[in-house]
Amino acid sequence: MMLELCTGGEVSEGWLAAAEMKKGPASKDMTYKLQVLVTDVQTKTEERARPQGLDTVTMLKLASSQLGISPKDAMAKAEQLYLKGFVTYPRTESTAYPRSFDHKSVIAGQTRASKWGEYAQELLEKGFAKPRPGHDAGDHPPITPTAIPANRAETIADSSTVRLYELICRNYLASVSTNMRFQSKKVHFSISRYDETHENQKSTLKVEAPYFEKFDQPTLYFTLQDKHLIDAGYLKVQKKNYNDEEYRLEFAADNSPLNMVENMSLHERFIMEYCPYKDEKRY
Repeated sequence: MMLELCTGGEVSEGWLAAAEMKKGPASKDMTYKLQVLVTDVQTKTEERARPQGLDTVTMLKLASSQLGISPKDAMAKAEQLYLKGFVTYPRTESTAYPRSFDHKSVIAGQTRASKWGEYAQELLEKGFAKPRPGHDAGDHPPITPTAIPANRAETIADSSTVRLYELICRNYLASVSTNMRFQSKKVHFSISRYDETHENQKSTLKVEAPYFEKFDQPTLYFTLQDKHLIDAGYLKVQKKNYNDEEYRLEFAADNSPLNMVENMSLHERFIMEYCPYKDEKRY
């Protein structure tokens, strides 16, 4: 859950108690009524871009961070895969594919893989995405599996070489998949003392401004933001052992309790009771 002061910074323990102290001494048992008013709601669909074609530097970084293979060993294993005909030339600075590149044949070869073959078959049946524009160094195309059936490479005796081949294949299939899409909803709201003596007067004030400001009541402003996955896109193949239900929960792990933001609407109002000296919750 993202909860922050609109002026920046995090909400700290006891901020409301401190605000009350500025108004003068009060009983530690005093309970206040607070109004939370939704002042603005912003909803938008966002995307995370699929990867570009794989160049040498990126391959070596991924091999090190994801597989624990040193750059020297990764380069040697990539060259072995190239000499056996399983991948294209592994020394390249290009991330852009030539227009004449035969993606369909490469994807077809990947349908024979035991772990990601089903995904490759789905790309062929439903259609694959055009790779993102990238850098064309004029030397060699991005590092890509060849059209040789992937199940043949999976029989290589050296397991770390097979894992590097899998990384190259998954990155390629991710590069011709759709972007990851999610919905982001940000709610802006104010929180202030609720004074019942002014309840009957609020109807005469403009709704877009918290009416307590008219009576010199202290008001604080916050934002609360949640996000929900629409489609994981390329992550379905880039992430090993992808599970849609688990990833959706992981993606929304920082959302508000019970996804409360999802049901909030503009000008909605909540009244709550709060004891600054006893309540340990953060509002």
